[in-house]
Amino acid sequence: MNSRLVALLLALAAMSAPLGPGEQTYATRGVVKTATPAKIVVSRPKNRGDITIALSEATHVDGTIRVGVIVSIRYHDDHGRHIATAVSVEPPH
Repeated sequence: MNSRLVALLLALAAMSAPLGPGEQTYATRGVVKTATPAKIVVSRPKNRGDITIALSEATHVDGTIRVGVIVSIRYHDDHGRHIATAVSVEPPH
């Protein structure tokens, strides 16, 4: 049930984020490898590699982003950069 709530929150945040017409959103999840106020690098499961996601003041963040936590991210692409619209930190198990 907890993962359903996270998915719902991410979906709502993505819908409220200002995107241009026809702009597609994506989702991913993984473990934070590095984190700065401007970007995070996330290691994704199943050999999908690392992904760098830019953060902005418009990014909705649920929880505290820090190295080692698992995050779910909703993002869009802008001129070759992945820009987060929502980041949700998953609670430890």
